[in-house]
Amino acid sequence: MKKNPAACRFPILAVILATTAGCEPATETLPAAPVGGDPAPLENPSAAASGMPGLSAGTDDRVHMSWVEPVEGGHRVATATLSPDGTWSATTTAIAADDLFVNWADFPSVIELSDGGLAGHWLQSLGEAGLAYGVKIARADAHGSWGEPWQAHDDSSPTEHGFTSLVAEDDGGFSAVWLDGRAFANSELDPHNGGADMSLRGRRWAADGTPGPEEVLDLRTCDCCQTGAAYLGDTLVVVYRDRSPDEIRDIWTVRRTADGWSEPSPVAADGWMIPGCPVNGPVVVSTGGAAGAVVWFSLVNDAPEIKVAFTDDRGALWGDPILLERGTAEAPTLGRVGLASLGDGSVVATWLSQVDSTGEIRYRRVSPDGDVGPVRLLAQTGAARSSGFPRVTATSTRVVFAWTDTLNDDAVIRTASLPIADLTGEGN
Repeated sequence: MKKNPAACRFPILAVILATTAGCEPATETLPAAPVGGDPAPLENPSAAASGMPGLSAGTDDRVHMSWVEPVEGGHRVATATLSPDGTWSATTTAIAADDLFVNWADFPSVIELSDGGLAGHWLQSLGEAGLAYGVKIARADAHGSWGEPWQAHDDSSPTEHGFTSLVAEDDGGFSAVWLDGRAFANSELDPHNGGADMSLRGRRWAADGTPGPEEVLDLRTCDCCQTGAAYLGDTLVVVYRDRSPDEIRDIWTVRRTADGWSEPSPVAADGWMIPGCPVNGPVVVSTGGAAGAVVWFSLVNDAPEIKVAFTDDRGALWGDPILLERGTAEAPTLGRVGLASLGDGSVVATWLSQVDSTGEIRYRRVSPDGDVGPVRLLAQTGAARSSGFPRVTATSTRVVFAWTDTLNDDAVIRTASLPIADLTGEGN
């Protein structure tokens, strides 16, 4: 097992947060603190010292969870499925190895395929260098039996490949997009300080596992921010943090239609100039038909913000950003966003903020017309990077949350659920 020191990545983020914590409160007033919400705790099958949970919705109101937990000699990527009655399936192991690349910000995932099986991904080392790792993918049948994994990308250079998003295809196959650092292999410059560029790449696999060609989607992206991908109608929409020659690192998108991949285009023009990666990527979800939404973190006029934008034309155009939170001196916003569709065109967004030394996982409903609900508190956790990225998904009846609680000596994955009607107002 290798843990990512990532020493070159995170000082920039620490400076940002320190600066934010000392800035004056923003002039625009939002709720200064979360208000009541009552997600019900859910027991889950993860072991002690587990972390990096991932969630995805399946058919028949099921929810799939993946996570990483220690085992003798290394770590394993485990999965389990939550049924509508609140019970979990038996835990399955996608991979157990001593060379998994365990990273607080670059976590595994699992999705359901159209045949009822699963596809999952994780990171595995590609050599002795600290930042040499690749994306591995495997499939499981409908009974949860995992097959042999394979490498998602053709390149095996001892460089970074990760921050992967998986999306199911109607034909039983699936697609993956990832950040790819193969250009670093022949560069003598520090890739995180003006050297070679990270790229965004993708590939599609047929139902029988046959891989399509690798495709380059953007040749210059931010180095270590999560990607997001979802089908909006018949268009695959990918969101990510771009990197301009002037170090503007705003959220951009590329779209795959029947005509192929589009040219990259911006979701919004925040104008965030930052000479390093903030380790804060976007999430995109479908809200039905051609409509969808994206959530992201940005620094605007020295204040950290959480924003959502909607589209009704498969991501060709995005509406004006809707502000969900702007950090203050007393409660700096850290980002680490999540997003889920509530089935009525609205979405619920999650993010992490900080009060004193404690992290607060917050959530808020927002509609395409700009109507926003109150900021609610899901849970408290640590504010350090070890608490990772809280996750959220939704079925037709409830919202499910998962996060890593680091307030005590041993980290533990916690899960909770909330009826959708509690957010949408249905049934009241």
